[in-house]
Amino acid sequence: AGIIREEGRIIFSEPQAADGLTPLFLTTSETLEDEIDGLSSTWSIIVDPLPGLAVGASYTTSHDWDVTRTQKMQGIPGDVATDYSVSMPALWSVGAAVNLTDRWRIGTEYESQPFSKLEGRADWEAVMVDAWRFGVGLDRTEAYARRAGRRNLPLRLGFSVQRWPYLIDGDEIIERRVSAGTGFPFRERSGHLDLALSYAWIGELGTNGNQDRVWRFTVSLAGLEKWW
Repeated sequence: AGIIREEGRIIFSEPQAADGLTPLFLTTSETLEDEIDGLSSTWSIIVDPLPGLAVGASYTTSHDWDVTRTQKMQGIPGDVATDYSVSMPALWSVGAAVNLTDRWRIGTEYESQPFSKLEGRADWEAVMVDAWRFGVGLDRTEAYARRAGRRNLPLRLGFSVQRWPYLIDGDEIIERRVSAGTGFPFRERSGHLDLALSYAWIGELGTNGNQDRVWRFTVSLAGLEKWW
């Protein structure tokens, strides 16, 4: 279960007042809030067939979402709520990691979800396609050598390419992303602060009529409780 909230705002600065002389600066906004209720199960396995090699797979069963969508429009009293259900297709993924040295390893992953099988929204079904994602990454684990400074820090480099689950202007949306990150352990390994920076190319203006270039900075904070 969860809630997804999306807000859009449009500013109009060109329209003129009734006298044709006074410029109007208007703002309108729309908020969509989806309350989602659903249940699925995920099965996973990881094995070490050879020293320094790990192979894993996971499978999430197909499941239903019961959604209540609430629409709010600025300047219009009252909210509009609608209920609908969608059948989400199963998701599966496979991956592997190989140790290159005692601290460096390389990994790859592929996942697929056949959204062309989504059911419950006829207005969506016509544009849904099978989604997939492929990623590869290089990782240096952290170390705790005395006075080694930044050589102790973990390093992470990655590249991924994915196909979005729907079409825009009749063509598929391809996203490519590169990322780099590091982290800082707390004293006595009681937690971790991780930082990552990524850049993505999404869509193409010539095929989709739309394209995005996105920078993303991510901060993750984890505390590790000691139960002994």
